[in-house]
Amino acid sequence: MLDYEEKRYVKRIIYSRISVGIVFILFLLIAKGTWNAYREAKLTGDNRNVAENELIELKTRKDFVKTEISSLNTSEGKEEEIRSKFQVAKEGENIIMIVDEKQNYVPTETDKGFLNKLKNLFKF
Repeated sequence: MLDYEEKRYVKRIIYSRISVGIVFILFLLIAKGTWNAYREAKLTGDNRNVAENELIELKTRKDFVKTEISSLNTSEGKEEEIRSKFQVAKEGENIIMIVDEKQNYVPTETDKGFLNKLKNLFKF
């Protein structure tokens, strides 16, 4: 009989409102920690994807720069780069510059200044 009363006493303590509240609060704390860990893992994964994309872009840029450097190490590459940046010619070469035809500009009524517009406003 004493055994039965002890079990009943233990059940009353375990199923009391206070103990259920304590277990619920512990559950919420654990759930909050789990949720924060999940968010951190997701953020880390996103940052990793961004870093991997940047790495790929940097590798392609590195390859491009290496080819540009190797072409600039040759005399033809240097000459080509100088000709593209500056308008120069070798000795004996001539440069022809094509200039667009100059068009005469005739101001219209709307192109006149503010004072002319104001003066035209008061004309009858």
